[in-house]
Amino acid sequence: MRVGVSNRIEVRITRKLSDQLAKGLQGKAGPSIDTLRVGTTMRAKLEGKEFDIGPVGSDVQELPSTGYREWRWDVTPTTSGTHSLFLTVSVLYAKYSNPIEEKVFERKIDVAINPGYSLRVWLSNNWATLVGALVTILGAIEGYRRFKRPGEKSDDTVLDPSKELKNVP
Repeated sequence: MRVGVSNRIEVRITRKLSDQLAKGLQGKAGPSIDTLRVGTTMRAKLEGKEFDIGPVGSDVQELPSTGYREWRWDVTPTTSGTHSLFLTVSVLYAKYSNPIEEKVFERKIDVAINPGYSLRVWLSNNWATLVGALVTILGAIEGYRRFKRPGEKSDDTVLDPSKELKNVP
């Protein structure tokens, strides 16, 4: 993944595994297939601190007896480095006055995000301040060299000890 670039993450859940399940997936990585307990009503959530995550559709869906249901998110990394996404899938039981949510699947997904991007973004946002500071420092150095008192030796003058000793009584 690249910082600032949106990626589509997709999760499909079915009651019966078939070859059709992986067809048409948009992700760059190959599909990962896992077994989990399913129910009539399912919830899938994707979370991560270093990402902007926009769900495409509802996080709660009814699972049909045939075919599959799909959850999708547009995920944009906000910082470079290695960060984690957390996928949680739950079965919802709504036959009670307060629905019960049972987690049936959890997965931590480590994602490596381009490291040089953050430096480029910082430089593009702060270039004027950086140039201003550099000009100020160079101006101060040049001003010191030009306007130092006559006869004052600058710190970069190399003294020859043999010449200095000739004037000593």
